[in-house]
Amino acid sequence: MANATTTDTTKTAETKPADKTAETEPADAVKPADASKTADTTKAADSTEKKGTLITGEPGAVPDKYELSLPKDSLLAEDALERIATVSRERGLSQEAASRLLQDESEAVKRFHESRQAAYIKERDGWADQVKAAYKDDVKFKEDVATVERFAKKWFDKELISFLNESGLGNHPKLFPSILKLARASAPDKLVTGSPSGSKSENPYASMFPASVGGQVAEVKG
Repeated sequence: MANATTTDTTKTAETKPADKTAETEPADAVKPADASKTADTTKAADSTEKKGTLITGEPGAVPDKYELSLPKDSLLAEDALERIATVSRERGLSQEAASRLLQDESEAVKRFHESRQAAYIKERDGWADQVKAAYKDDVKFKEDVATVERFAKKWFDKELISFLNESGLGNHPKLFPSILKLARASAPDKLVTGSPSGSKSENPYASMFPASVGGQVAEVKG
């Protein structure tokens, strides 16, 4: 009789699945970079890129020597080139950025000059109106203008007359009356004679020496 306790040999031993935590990472796996180190590297790169730039952030290297020249019709003096080159080097600007800085300053000075010139022309054009406004009689105004012109032509040289005309100072409310006073003061005095108006004398000495004959003083006998 067979032994009832015989073990079934067809069953195999059950095996448990391997623990997932025991899995190993591949040897060539790349670990994520340190965030702080990445930020520092990016900051350094940005700093290097901005060196030799304007605020716009355009890259460019600082040259050993800036090649700068004044723009056409620029109102800047020649010594402005050295000053702008010094400023550009202190700011770490590139050649292109320094040239643009020079152009911008030249245009700014030109705009300022034009605005001042426009203001002066407006003031100058008002001087003649102020002088004319002081006269109630237009005829008298024209007479005084003619008097001033005659005086200027007689006593002023061409350069001074040209300056007064171009600058407009000849119409200045303070200068015009002053020249008019000089013109009137320098006018020749009129000779007043005792002869009736319209009468003529062949010998002008006759009225001066009534006792004379033919211009000769009469002999006085004692």
